[in-house]
Amino acid sequence: MKVKYFGMIAHSLQRESEALDIQSGIKLGELSRLLTQKHPILSEMTFQIAINQRIAQENDTVHPGDEVALLPPFAGG
Repeated sequence: MKVKYFGMIAHSLQRESEALDIQSGIKLGELSRLLTQKHPILSEMTFQIAINQRIAQENDTVHPGDEVALLPPFAGG
């Protein structure tokens, strides 16, 4: 699965994307924990997760081949 990082998240991780080897579907919360273990700085950041360009909910399942994006807080105007 491809994980994309945007804004301050990409800056902090010094990368815009990476591939994760996920063999079967996992819940979004588990994916979030995996990413935080791999990149501990994420535990200090606020972000939303999108799956296939749709803001995801905690109970959503992420499947191999999905595109996941970590999005920083949005500012409106």
